[in-house]
This record gives sequence, C-alpha cells and structure tokens, in this order.
Amino acid sequence: MSAYLIFEFGVTDWEAYRSYSAQAGPLLVRAGAEIVAMSDNATVFEGSKPGVSAIVRFDSMEQASAFYHGDEYAPLRKLRLDATADHSCIAIPGFVMPAPP
Repeated sequence: MSAYLIFEFGVTDWEAYRSYSAQAGPLLVRAGAEIVAMSDNATVFEGSKPGVSAIVRFDSMEQASAFYHGDEYAPLRKLRLDATADHSCIAIPGFVMPAPP
C-alpha cells in the first residue's frame, strides 16, 4: 500500500533551501518516490498557512521510512532543517475505501 510523507515548513534561508531542493528532487526520483504536490502558496481553509507544503508518495511505508532515515538523505534532512522553521514531516499510509457491508 502506498505511503505519503507530508512536509510543512517555513523557509528561513532561501539560498540553503534552494540547494536542498535541487538535491532532494533527484534523490526522491532515484528512491522511486513521486512528488504529488508542492507549493509555497497553499490556500488555507483551516489553521495557519505554512511556508512550503509538499506531499511525496512512496510505494510503501517501509520505503518512505527507509528514505527518510537513510544515510543518503541524512545530510539533506539536516540542510532542510537548518534552512527552515516550524517544520514537520509526517508519514501516513494510503487509504483504501472499505467495501460497503
């Protein structure tokens, strides 16, 4: 079942964030992930507006976890965390609608 990493953060250092983004995109592709959505201009219906939101799809929760906790992403994760504030990353499994009774 698919799994999604959902990132939200405010960028505090755009130069460092651009460096992160330029490196993270190709790494995600090599990891078999798909960037489903990404924007720094989200429309907020509830809550407060994040600086940047991104949704990344993986084939499984194991694949998402291996990517996030992997050695190859570790220096990029640090770069992103250092270049942002109010950051969060959550992993959620895909949803399959239960069959009606």
